[in-house]
Amino acid sequence: MFNTFIIQFDKLIHFVFDKLNPNISNSTDPRVPIVLAPDSGPKLLSAIEVPIEKKESIVWLSATIGTFVEDSINPSRLIFTILRGNPNTGNIVFSTADSGQGGPTYRTSTFTHVDQIKNYPSSKVTYYLTVQAVDNSSNINIVGPISFNGATIKK
Repeated sequence: MFNTFIIQFDKLIHFVFDKLNPNISNSTDPRVPIVLAPDSGPKLLSAIEVPIEKKESIVWLSATIGTFVEDSINPSRLIFTILRGNPNTGNIVFSTADSGQGGPTYRTSTFTHVDQIKNYPSSKVTYYLTVQAVDNSSNINIVGPISFNGATIKK
């Protein structure tokens, strides 16, 4: 089963984003790289606050994350999760795993999801993007880009 709607310019009522530019050799941004040790717990990458209609909203979410593995023989596996409401106890609205070849290698992971919200108690909802390293034998560096986007679509 699928839901169909035609996107019209007046249907996209809010667009929010958080982005971290790629880590470059002369970067002075203290947020990158984000180092994930082998079998680390979830690490918060980004958060966005999306204005919504209280009764019912459709929120279109997308993310792009750039990673680097330096010296792993085995493929590295990352679990990306989007949570609604709280980064530790919120509702999981999306989760996916991405596996890559052994290092050294750069990889960019991109995904999108639609969250349907009914009767939310607030006029804004906060989404959190987290990442967790699983079954990897060496550190994984989140080097950017990190881009986390949300858009409210009027029904």
